[in-house]
Amino acid sequence: MTKDQFKMGESPTVRVNSCSDLTVRGWAEPSVQIKGDYRIEETEKGLQIDSQDSLQLCLPRETMLIIGRVNGDLRIKQFTGTVAGEYVHGDAILAQSNDVALGIVHGDVSARNMLGVLSIDEVNGDVAARVIGEIRLGAVH
Repeated sequence: MTKDQFKMGESPTVRVNSCSDLTVRGWAEPSVQIKGDYRIEETEKGLQIDSQDSLQLCLPRETMLIIGRVNGDLRIKQFTGTVAGEYVHGDAILAQSNDVALGIVHGDVSARNMLGVLSIDEVNGDVAARVIGEIRLGAVH
């Protein structure tokens, strides 16, 4: 497991194509810190990360985070950037975040103290939401 830091500025774009569990925290540093076993590609648009294992990211608070597939649980805490995710196979735990848009969550969703909009197309588990700016749910099974 490695722990690397990349200088990116105040509002980078980070794309996680796939990983097992994903934990994201916001922080005041103008850099991206990644902990886990991963492959990374730096593009002019930002960072693209692929992993078969769990990842822990510390991101500048205004980052645009794009998530392809999380094969386990997604945890986002104290992050005021924007999150757009396609597929979470496990649970989604969101706390003290801003705008989060997810496609499909196969587990449960727990969201609290969110400033912005929580938008989820489909949830195949339970939804518990407290103190949310705005919530938009498609289907909850």
